[in-house]
Amino acid sequence: MGSLSNPATMRQLASVPAVDSTARVLIAEDNEIGLELTCMMARRLGLNVEGAGDGHQALQMLRTALAEDRPFSLVLMDFMMPVVDGIEATRRLRSAGFSAAALPVIALTAVAEPREISRFTAAGGQGYLSKPLSLDKLSAVLEAWLPDDSVNKQPAAAYHNHALENRYAERKRATLARIDLALALCQSDSDSITEIRDLLHKLAGTAGLFGDDALSAAAADFEKDLIAIGSDPVLDLIERHQAKLKGAL
Repeated sequence: MGSLSNPATMRQLASVPAVDSTARVLIAEDNEIGLELTCMMARRLGLNVEGAGDGHQALQMLRTALAEDRPFSLVLMDFMMPVVDGIEATRRLRSAGFSAAALPVIALTAVAEPREISRFTAAGGQGYLSKPLSLDKLSAVLEAWLPDDSVNKQPAAAYHNHALENRYAERKRATLARIDLALALCQSDSDSITEIRDLLHKLAGTAGLFGDDALSAAAADFEKDLIAIGSDPVLDLIERHQAKLKGAL
């Protein structure tokens, strides 16, 4: 079975509906395309899965599910999210009484830096799943943390999902257009740089899920340098990375 991060199968995206399963998985991820793809992969593995767009929404869904006697069995938690990030959301759910034994939390992260992983485990997390995801990687983590026989060892067939492919194409176009605009207008203010960093972060994760590894790496390197540059000539850096990004398309 090929993984979704393999270029040979990157266009075969699962679109099967959620099934009736005793194991319920909550995926918290602010990248809407990445969230949909991860949910699709989990459904291919036979799981009942729901998605949250930020840590605050995830906490609300966990509380509601528990009150309605249909608790989640596992949470996959992205680190970088608006409103409440993954580490803070994990700390809050542990403080609210969700124990690690009853509800393991696995981080979703593109950069597994030791400092961030230490903060996550200190907040009550159990492990991490590195991005870009693949069906095999996701299956291995789910098998390790969910009850026996919850995960389908023979995933459902995958299908083309042209709507997501079109949204991915639009994300690439919008990111490059914003970078071009910043260079044309000589925009190096903090708001513009923050906007570009956010677009690059989402592009890096989405490109990885579609198997575009070179583009994912170029976007991630671009984002990393924008974070580290400080007061150096930002526009020069943007121009250098713009060429690398376009070369990876």
